[in-house]
Amino acid sequence: MMISHSFYAFSLNFLFSFISFPKMLFNLLVLPIKANK
Repeated sequence: MMISHSFYAFSLNFLFSFISFPKMLFNLLVLPIKANK
């Protein structure tokens, strides 16, 4: 039970970082372009 719970928390954290990382890259690419205009 403990192992499956920690694995679930790890996969959830991995999924969250996997979703938020492209969003961060998108902000790093788009914000300077918006600032220049």
